[in-house]
Amino acid sequence: MKIRQVRLHDLEACFLLEQACFPEEEAASKQNIETRIRQFPEGFYVMEDDNGHIIGHINSGCTNKTDITDEAFKGLVGHEPDGSNMVIFSVAIDPNQRGQKLGHKLLAHFEKESLKLQKDCILLLCKTELIGYYEQAGYTYRALSSSTHGGAQWHEMIKNLPPSKGQNVSKVEITPALPEDFDTIQELAHAIWPPTFGTILSPEQITYMLDMMYSLTSLKSQFEQGHRFLLLKFDGKFVGYAGYEIHYLGQAITKVHKIYLSPDVQGKGLGKLLLNQMAALAMEAGDQTLALNVNRYNPAKSFYEHYGFQVKATDDIDIGNGFLMEDYVMHKPL
Repeated sequence: MKIRQVRLHDLEACFLLEQACFPEEEAASKQNIETRIRQFPEGFYVMEDDNGHIIGHINSGCTNKTDITDEAFKGLVGHEPDGSNMVIFSVAIDPNQRGQKLGHKLLAHFEKESLKLQKDCILLLCKTELIGYYEQAGYTYRALSSSTHGGAQWHEMIKNLPPSKGQNVSKVEITPALPEDFDTIQELAHAIWPPTFGTILSPEQITYMLDMMYSLTSLKSQFEQGHRFLLLKFDGKFVGYAGYEIHYLGQAITKVHKIYLSPDVQGKGLGKLLLNQMAALAMEAGDQTLALNVNRYNPAKSFYEHYGFQVKATDDIDIGNGFLMEDYVMHKPL
């Protein structure tokens, strides 16, 4: 048995193996497999038996982002060869060869090659029944994923690799925020809002809204009314937060009341990761829609549209003291 880098003439064998290992709705298309071979062969390895027959493969893409739910990425749309994170798409072992820990051998080889490429971590999605399998291979559970690939439920797993050439591994943690954490949310809001809304709202309105929405008394009141909060930590530092409400107004809707990131970490996929977490929590609770309001002059609107939100209405909200919130109401079906 040997493991080697894929070659283009392996395409047919890899495609047949993929079909044998996964349901039709989950298996990679022949086109996607060919794209992975042509564009990123250094992230694609096959396992051969003693007769030279392919009995396993592992393939991947690379990105600087931490969100791995984008379906287009499976066709290497958005693939960044120099990205710091390896994303495994498929680990396939011939059903007749299972029970020999061949999958773990493929994973170990893939990790060794990822270290040679000086990558920071390996990410993947797996089904519930495979969480323990990947934990045995050294992966850590990260979160329930919002991905619905193939109509299944998926979980995000991560394995951090030792840093190379002095580079630090970027670690992301999303945790529920309790009342004792509200001072952290308040501190983040006061740091994030001025640069975020400075060209949209007056300094007076920013100050008014921060006092109205982020006093500790207000945050505790929101919590008592059913709002729940998340904190996002990046490289050991709190850099973002979100607030949401399950079954908003008694409907099958989860309302995203807040989602903010420090300007210096925007563009790393962290906002999408927060949305993924809230979408997963919403689906767990049986809600069918994710909803939010965004200021009509906020460029974040395009970010939400890219994520799958659509404008459903406009809403002008009088918040007192002569100030108005001019919003779009946006929905995303789950």
